[in-house]
Amino acid sequence: MKTNDLYSIRQMGFTLVEVIITLLMSAILGTILVQLGGTALTKSGSTVITVMDEVAGQKLMEEVVADYVREINTDPDNALNSTMNNNYGTGNQVVKQYVTFTGGVISPQGTPGNTLMVTVSSGGHKLTTLFAKTRTASSNDPKEKY
Repeated sequence: MKTNDLYSIRQMGFTLVEVIITLLMSAILGTILVQLGGTALTKSGSTVITVMDEVAGQKLMEEVVADYVREINTDPDNALNSTMNNNYGTGNQVVKQYVTFTGGVISPQGTPGNTLMVTVSSGGHKLTTLFAKTRTASSNDPKEKY
């Protein structure tokens, strides 16, 4: 019996079952990746908000420092008392407290002293700085620089 070469060649390719299983596995993996990517995408905005809050706090602290420098250049004796009488906007909290700062230790003091501690709160972040009543000025340039 003579065989036809056309029928003896085995057909190459995937069966229907193999294609269905591959599609099913791809769909499951795709669903998992979409869920993980969606969670990461929704949490990515919190980093931007955190940085914006930190920048707002730093900007506010720079305004407080500029006010102090202006006051110490115009009236050094009353600079600590008049610093921070400005309105620094809403949503931010600026707290001033007179303290004693000796030997690297800050202790609260109820009356105006030689050191003013200013704390700026913005979006859950706090920045604190100390302003001193005394300063060393040069005879050539008695003004503080910004």
